[in-house]
Amino acid sequence: MALIKCKECGKEVSDTLDVCIHCGCPLKNKKKDTPKIDNKKVSNKFIWLVSLLPIISILIYLSVWYLTKSYYLGIIILILIMCIFSILFIVLDYKKLNKLGLDENTLGINKIYNIIIPKYLFKRFRVLNQNPSYFIAWIISATVFIVMIILRINPLFLLTDTSKYIDQVYDYKLDSCSNGTVEELVNKLIINQSWKSEIDMQGNVTVTVNGISNLRNSGGNNIIMSFSINNEEVKLKEFFENENEYSISDYESLQNTYCEMVNFEMPEEIEGYDYILKPTRNDRYKEMFHQLERILNEQEIDEKAYITQISKMFIMDLYTLNDKTSSDDIGGMDFVHSNVRDKMERILKNGVYYYLDDEDYDVSELPEVTDVFIEKIENINYNYNPDFNDSFAYQVDVSIVYKEDLGYPTFANLIFIHEGNKLSLVEVI
Repeated sequence: MALIKCKECGKEVSDTLDVCIHCGCPLKNKKKDTPKIDNKKVSNKFIWLVSLLPIISILIYLSVWYLTKSYYLGIIILILIMCIFSILFIVLDYKKLNKLGLDENTLGINKIYNIIIPKYLFKRFRVLNQNPSYFIAWIISATVFIVMIILRINPLFLLTDTSKYIDQVYDYKLDSCSNGTVEELVNKLIINQSWKSEIDMQGNVTVTVNGISNLRNSGGNNIIMSFSINNEEVKLKEFFENENEYSISDYESLQNTYCEMVNFEMPEEIEGYDYILKPTRNDRYKEMFHQLERILNEQEIDEKAYITQISKMFIMDLYTLNDKTSSDDIGGMDFVHSNVRDKMERILKNGVYYYLDDEDYDVSELPEVTDVFIEKIENINYNYNPDFNDSFAYQVDVSIVYKEDLGYPTFANLIFIHEGNKLSLVEVI
């Protein structure tokens, strides 16, 4: 034991004391020096995992959202990952440092509040005299994490193909009809339709259709309908006619009325040929469809009658545009060869059918075919390539009569070849 002088009062006291017995001034520095650790032996593997964990957990959250469409389930999983794995990696990191000689009190992990992630990271790079990059990385990723949670931002909306949601609305069954769909109801309400779909940052999907009213006493009014999609459920979101909003009950009443009045006819089909009669087609075309059905139901099919009928039906359905709902509703495609159908649809959608998606296009400017005359039918040897080779093909010349001359074609040359049990169109000249 020795005597030392107090730095505060200058009196002599024993060097075994912690404080001066005269003035109470501390005599010793209680803090121990930080042990020297070779930074080359220090691994930052676990600490970088802690720093990037907010970003990793967000990626896992997005996967959960994509699979379940559940925001809250994703958040619960995300928080559990953050809490459990952050503590686990900090404990593992601390044990490694402890083995290298770091005193257990230096980072204070024995006290629960020192496990708080930013505090631990901050003290760690200070104590070890390291670059603060992992601390800064955690601040950035945690900020992104917090902003996404608060705003419920879902970056997957940037990658989501929304066009499929239009088909989901098309095919959604109405509550009031056993066999009616949203598409069929909209077709009764709106002509010159334009459809679009979008998704917001929270992943909420909206499908909107607008066009001209087809309701009695309101023809010419502009209608906008938007639907929200939640998993498999489709609900009306907004319904405006000339900026006047309909309520949900008005929409349900309208739906009930149309279900009772129209009873939504199901499309008819000629079995074995895949010829389909859509309920929107006019009465003249429906009559021709049933004539074709009778021809094809004969025990021995008259091929000349068959080619005559489908030539007339193709032209009538193709150039009668005033019963079409949009540029996607292209007429006559049932009669086109499967190998050229997609190409022909693209050409027609950007040509004859282009204006059907124009909101300003007047329905009175759309053509209606009233009659089709067969001018000539002859057998030809059609040999374009191995897929289009028929030594008994048909070339049909037709003339076209419209209700009103709007400048559309009045003559066409059609070429049909055999495709299985069918005769299919391959060229229109």
